[in-house]
Amino acid sequence: MQNIRKFIFSILVLMVLSVSIFADKNILVSDLPNSVVDFMKTYFSESKIDNAEYDDRKYEIWFSTENDSQIVNGEAEFSKKGDWEKIEFYLGIPETLLPENVLSTLRQNFSDKAIVSVERNKRGYELTLVDATEVDISEEGKILEIDSEHSHKKFDKDKSDRAMKFKESKNDNSSKLDSVNPQ
Repeated sequence: MQNIRKFIFSILVLMVLSVSIFADKNILVSDLPNSVVDFMKTYFSESKIDNAEYDDRKYEIWFSTENDSQIVNGEAEFSKKGDWEKIEFYLGIPETLLPENVLSTLRQNFSDKAIVSVERNKRGYELTLVDATEVDISEEGKILEIDSEHSHKKFDKDKSDRAMKFKESKNDNSSKLDSVNPQ
């Protein structure tokens, strides 16, 4: 019986150690690669980085922006080299992140909808629009898939309006700050 208890205890210790070894590690903004900080300064200059984590494969950051006296949160994932992979931000993703071929397709087919999530992958770009429509577009601008099954979800009209205003202001390029707020 005592051997079984030792064995179970050993397994529990190994499980706890493996969880802590593979867990994301909080890091300071100053520890982020310059490319990540420069990206945030360029595309989300009004935002403050609230938290950053790193594991052996990627950086994850959480950021926020004050808009109309409300805090809007976003998330971004970057490769360990510092290249962006995924961004979610309900106020809208700046269209300038996307190649011209992808933008052209979006403008032709979805010009009235802001992008709230974008992910780069081997096929191209997976986009989620403000009405919850999901669109996969190749690097060349070809629509690979449209999933509007989720677009029946009713988004908060106020949030949807704010996303469109954010999209319009980003197209203006009229308001640019030149620093990301450190932790």
